[in-house]
Amino acid sequence: MVRLTLLVLMVGVTTACAQPQPQTIRVEVTADTNLSSYPSERPWNYGGTARARLKGYEMWYLARPDLAPLAGQRIVGARFVFRPIQQQFRTLGFSTIAAPWVEGTANAEAADSGATFLERGDGQPWARPGGDFTDVAWTVGHTQVSVSEVETRPDGTMAAAIDPALLAACVAGASDGLAITDEIGQTRFNNDIATIEQSNMKPWFEEIGRA
Repeated sequence: MVRLTLLVLMVGVTTACAQPQPQTIRVEVTADTNLSSYPSERPWNYGGTARARLKGYEMWYLARPDLAPLAGQRIVGARFVFRPIQQQFRTLGFSTIAAPWVEGTANAEAADSGATFLERGDGQPWARPGGDFTDVAWTVGHTQVSVSEVETRPDGTMAAAIDPALLAACVAGASDGLAITDEIGQTRFNNDIATIEQSNMKPWFEEIGRA
């Protein structure tokens, strides 16, 4: 009986040791831009701006992750990490995007190319003539959404958890990056973050996965 118990314990320990341990991988943002639903700003592209505004239904941040580090990973957790320009962030909402988009290079102005609230940036509408970005995000078009509170880290960055299914959708080709906004709609605040145009302050994703 003692030998059997020891054998069971040894098998359990061996199995536990053999299980691949979760590892956190930094996933860089390769393209980002802002979209504005303000009537006068709907044709504007923000692909070249150094900061992005997250402001309820009024302004969204689009971020495309580098998918190469995620190849072969089983994603069990994910986070978005950013450097805030203001400190009023509380809750962030994340959505998959059911259409491709072009980052563009404009600095909050109309341009010949680059995503805007009205078009995806290659001369095509997001989903239908006369439509806008809301046709391809925030549960429309089978898109997925998650919401989480923001935490402040000791180094001054902020982070918010993401449902790993959203990042998995990017890997599967079902989403071209993620749309991010201030989910609780506290639009009296202009909640800005640094974009990838600021090399020393650029945001990133953290993926927690198993090989």
